[in-house]
Amino acid sequence: MRLFIKRHKKMSIVLVSLVSLFLIFDLAMAVLAWREYQSGLLAGQQYPWSFASQEIEPVHVRASHSVILLHGYMGSPFDFKMLAIRLRDAGFRVVIPAIPGQNRKTSVYKRGEFTPKFYQDWLAQIVKQETERFGQKPYLLGFSMGGALATVVSAENTVAKLVLLAPFYALPHANNLVEKIAGWVSWVLPVVPKLSKARINDAKGYAEYIPGSLLVSLDAFVQLHHMAVAAQEKVARITVPVLILASPNDQVASFAKTQELAATPNIQLRQFPRSNHVLLYDYDREPICQAILQFFLEK
Repeated sequence: MRLFIKRHKKMSIVLVSLVSLFLIFDLAMAVLAWREYQSGLLAGQQYPWSFASQEIEPVHVRASHSVILLHGYMGSPFDFKMLAIRLRDAGFRVVIPAIPGQNRKTSVYKRGEFTPKFYQDWLAQIVKQETERFGQKPYLLGFSMGGALATVVSAENTVAKLVLLAPFYALPHANNLVEKIAGWVSWVLPVVPKLSKARINDAKGYAEYIPGSLLVSLDAFVQLHHMAVAAQEKVARITVPVLILASPNDQVASFAKTQELAATPNIQLRQFPRSNHVLLYDYDREPICQAILQFFLEK
């Protein structure tokens, strides 16, 4: 009996200690979330590319075609700053919406409320507006999460061409297990910090890059997983020309899954092994920009 009481007491101490650690961690995350949200509200005008949607018109010619650029999970229009200028100089109207719920202007605790259906309807409206502007379907480019979303919407035959940069269809390893664990853990740890601001091999590009947020909502990650699953099912329905640019050494998005899904005649897949996930800030940014421009300019 004494042994049972002693063991029970030890288990109680361990349980109380674990609960205390979780509470302390959650409190720390709540403080960081509040500070990040406040900084987003204050910095919106100072760093517009990191917080606000961008619409860029050519300087010396009148645009006749729109290109819509969709950034990644916890990213921002800053993901495309260099590419956007190149597209503008080539004569395109460039539209870079800030995807709702992905940067620090939205509290990390609310990001899990944005469902794949919400994002599909949101993007479909932007595509419709740009189609009506010029009387022709726009071009669409999606990076990472934006690639999954672009895949789903493009399957409805609403765009003229599609470019996918490191599209997120799955994690490189243990994809379904990680999603399940995230769903379970989110009840006690709804928010966790990012381990790095981005997966970029080039030290210069890493220093330049500004993420939309440094805090991860596990509920939002689960929603991202659902969008990726929907995108996998839609790839075969896309009939327009598609260019996929990806790295076989991507540590965020599964290259193997992308390669598997790209095995259709209308899809070109180009590999950039020197780079990691955030391709436009890594070693291969220049040939990638050139490939995108050439693809969009081809008749």
